[in-house]
Amino acid sequence: MSEPPLRERVTRGGLIAIAGNLCIKALSLATLLAVGRFLSVEGYGAAALALTIHGVSDAVTGLALSSALLRQQRLEPRTIDVAWTMGAVRGALVGVGLWLAAPVLAALWDAPPEVCRYLRVLAWSFPLIGVANLHLLRYRSELRFGVSIVLENAGPVAGQLFAVLAVALWRDPVGLVAGPVAGAAVAVVLSWAVVRPRPRPRLDLPQARELWRFARVLMVHGVLSYCTINADDLLVAKLLGVGALGLYAFAFRVANAGVTLVVHALYWVLLPAYARLQDDLPRLAAAVCSALGAITALNAAFGLALVLAPAELVLLVGGQARWLPAAPLLVALVPYVLARGANASLAPVLIVRDRPAALTAISALHLALLLPLLLAGVHLGGLLGAAIGMSLAAAAVAGRLVARVRRELQLDWRRLLGALGLPPLLAAAGALAGALFGLLAPPVLDSWLVRLAVGLAVYGGLWEWLCARSGGVLPSLLATARLALGRPGASPASAPAKMPPGGAGG
Repeated sequence: MSEPPLRERVTRGGLIAIAGNLCIKALSLATLLAVGRFLSVEGYGAAALALTIHGVSDAVTGLALSSALLRQQRLEPRTIDVAWTMGAVRGALVGVGLWLAAPVLAALWDAPPEVCRYLRVLAWSFPLIGVANLHLLRYRSELRFGVSIVLENAGPVAGQLFAVLAVALWRDPVGLVAGPVAGAAVAVVLSWAVVRPRPRPRLDLPQARELWRFARVLMVHGVLSYCTINADDLLVAKLLGVGALGLYAFAFRVANAGVTLVVHALYWVLLPAYARLQDDLPRLAAAVCSALGAITALNAAFGLALVLAPAELVLLVGGQARWLPAAPLLVALVPYVLARGANASLAPVLIVRDRPAALTAISALHLALLLPLLLAGVHLGGLLGAAIGMSLAAAAVAGRLVARVRRELQLDWRRLLGALGLPPLLAAAGALAGALFGLLAPPVLDSWLVRLAVGLAVYGGLWEWLCARSGGVLPSLLATARLALGRPGASPASAPAKMPPGGAGG
């Protein structure tokens, strides 16, 4: 039996990844529900600060070995063993370093004593995850997404489940920081028990230098990227305190609940898929445009929900009125949600095309824009100003990334503008329809769920209508779903080989 076409394998892999991420995000939502009901705003802020410092420590020392391996068309066991040895040494060193530096880091942010304790709990995650079996990446490299998603998501699922139960039972923020450690332990045990071959310590300086040559640039990019996502948390905690950070982090997680589900799944699938197409520029260009249009359309629907019912969503998740000040932040973060989806679609292109320096330069630009915008935003508008600054910086950098990828692949501007610009405009029309319905409908139908359903129906109908009239230029979400399920009737957008000659041209 012949293999399914790459487009079909990637689409199904994307849905498998989304299904796997659904488990993680459902547990993440359960964690947020527990936070809203069992923790104080200040307690959640302290845990969020510790998790952010832990994440920065991970990004600053991360070797980007997974991306360096996945960009290769064929993975050799020897190469994986060398990468595993590098990761294990790094994990041990960083874990000890974070344990020793915890009191200094907590004092630097004028944090309560609990933050030092949380950081020392989190320090255990580094040596654990450093010894996970990297041969697991071969499943994803070979596009065997079903096995890969189960094995790679087992640790995060276990960690989220532990965090939910710990917060609900202990009523203590330490449950949030213990979750990543529990998840790392499960990931390590499972990877060694199931995946073959098992890694062996291997010192091969030429191979290590080759891995480091590519990974070092991605490492800088990873540091800059993480800082651009989390600099706002550090700044809010420093200038406004951990209580303000609790509200801000809560709003950020609610606003990004939908986009992170799609973004993580998309990046997980697109990097190895783009690697298969790196020598076929027209097919790579078609795949990039299709992925960009699909994720922007999905994220516009998430943004519509945030605009139509911010207070209701905060109350639904938080369960307590003390979280209501976070509601305006959801609306301010909508541009960030859209920009993050675009970045996830396009960043893997520069990795597989061996342009990590360009990706690093874009991340540096993002940080350079973000810091002054955040400072000005906090000074002028407090938490709301910080959210607006975050969104403005993300939107500006998404435009720069679009221009860089367009030049790299010689993409058609019209197709790019259609994929990026039409979904937000149609979502705005859907939001207006939902708001008007709420004003004109009889009291019995005046519900935020009804308004949201009307807005989504208008938006979805307009998008599918335009997709049908575009001749395959815009990716129909319904056709993509039919393709993923193996049903006939997919639109021309699902077949890159039938793409018009101008689709990949300038």
